[in-house]
Amino acid sequence: MRNYHDGNLKNIDFKNLFCFNKKIDTKIDLNYATSEVWMLLLGVDKERADFLSSGMGTYYKLEDIPLSDDEKSLLNKFKTSMYEPYIDVNIEVLQGKQHAIIRFEYDLIKNKGSNFVYKI
Repeated sequence: MRNYHDGNLKNIDFKNLFCFNKKIDTKIDLNYATSEVWMLLLGVDKERADFLSSGMGTYYKLEDIPLSDDEKSLLNKFKTSMYEPYIDVNIEVLQGKQHAIIRFEYDLIKNKGSNFVYKI
């Protein structure tokens, strides 16, 4: 916000749009892109983003995604894939008035969790 003098940055949901980790080569898995992610990537409206996210899990190659030429050009600015072997796991445990949240990354190939965060 200091560099660009743009107060709108405070409206971005960084926690749910971005995954911050030590790996700098992480790609955006388009099979798990939410409406908010599609809006960020392509600058499309909510209706179009909802349509693109409705195909979650069915994309095997870029041609499977119903994109216009302009949208493909915009998408090429990002590192994307159709399968990334990592998932972001969020667990919320409620018992009476007690509440706990556990969040971590899970590598599907190595069957290993990392970057654990918990709040009790």
